Amino acid sequence: MSSDGLNVGQVFRELAEATLREDAATGTITSAQYEFALHRYDEGVKIEAYLQSRYAHAIPASARILDLGCGNGGILLPFAQQDHFFCTGLERELRADVREVIRGTSVTFNLVAADGDLLPFADNSFDVVLYVETIEHLRNPRRAGSEIVRVLRPGGLCYITTPSRVRFLFAPDPHYGVPCLLLLPDALQRRVYEWRYRKTYDVEHLFWSVAGIMHTLPGLQLVEITSRRFAGFLRRFDWDWMIAIKP
Repeated sequence: MSSDGLNVGQVFRELAEATLREDAATGTITSAQYEFALHRYDEGVKIEAYLQSRYAHAIPASARILDLGCGNGGILLPFAQQDHFFCTGLERELRADVREVIRGTSVTFNLVAADGDLLPFADNSFDVVLYVETIEHLRNPRRAGSEIVRVLRPGGLCYITTPSRVRFLFAPDPHYGVPCLLLLPDALQRRVYEWRYRKTYDVEHLFWSVAGIMHTLPGLQLVEITSRRFAGFLRRFDWDWMIAIKP
């Protein structure tokens, strides 16, 4: 099977959609989660192209890349398509759908089952850590952040995305689509959602500011905050992604 970008993206979506349809039919995922998971490959293509174009000086030819919270593998696939990169995807429990993606696309990367609080890697093991829509699900993000800093080599990059809480205060929340849910304290969000919908709520905390996120990554230096909505200081409260470097 060809592993060119177009074909890999198409195969990924077909495989992802088959799994997602089953989850949607049983009510285990919301429509927002369905759309997010289905388009992970497309997002990965954008991230890979952006990092290569803007931070090529910090990414060696044989870069070691860790996707912390790799989900169905879509974000990591475009990186793994680059023959010179060595890619690893990590989840607490390895999922059947990510194995299907590897088999179906013929694009390979390492899969590791571990907790973000205790990464099973040596110090300075990675050149890039992808921390995409993961931090908000962690009970102890500062511990995971310390592990990220430990496994990043000096000069290594951490690419971070997580929903801005401010953006969704008066809108449907980004994970479950419940209007104004984020106006409530974290613990009450969980109680209200699980009482109302009788389903598990797996979000621990959405952050109010970039400063709050960086507090969980002690030792990293923030080099970029990008927002499609705002410029200047307001980006620190409503962002799309941020990039930090280990000095």
